[in-house]
Amino acid sequence: MNYLLKKNIFIKFIISLFFKNSLIIISTWESEDKELIRELHDENIHIILNDDKKIKKSRSNINKQIASTNVALNFAKTQNVKYCLKTRTDHRVYNNNLETFLISLIKTFPVKENKLIKSRILVPPMGTFKFFLYHLTDLMMFGETEDLINYWDKENYDVGLEKMGLSEKNYFINDTQLCPETLLC
Repeated sequence: MNYLLKKNIFIKFIISLFFKNSLIIISTWESEDKELIRELHDENIHIILNDDKKIKKSRSNINKQIASTNVALNFAKTQNVKYCLKTRTDHRVYNNNLETFLISLIKTFPVKENKLIKSRILVPPMGTFKFFLYHLTDLMMFGETEDLINYWDKENYDVGLEKMGLSEKNYFINDTQLCPETLLC
């Protein structure tokens, strides 16, 4: 079961303390405990239930993560949300000034004009490895909603493997494992 749903009382406390003026989008699965989901409902919490029967099993559940993240980010876009903080449900943020801090980082270190992104996508160093090629952590990301949609708008893991001439049994390129984070990059 989803960690966030098990800890819903704690989550509501954190949201009320640090994110009281933010739209919280929880993109989870129809198979989750309905009572726990009901307990999470609040005026600034929007819950999206995805059909997990339609998602093909994959390494590290990357197909589920791609699907649920895309649904949430596209919902945020319909709500005209300029910036999103994408987190895993088993990670916590304890900074009551986080939004201001992250936006100031984006504005202080702008990207050069390009056709790929409008501004930087910020990630913590935890889970991002210096000597692991194309490995940006998917644990937590902050950026403009459009940029995050572009980052997460990917095909399923098995389709990505096939495009690169790889398979579930052979997923190494030049001795580098094609892990979910690498696929996304």
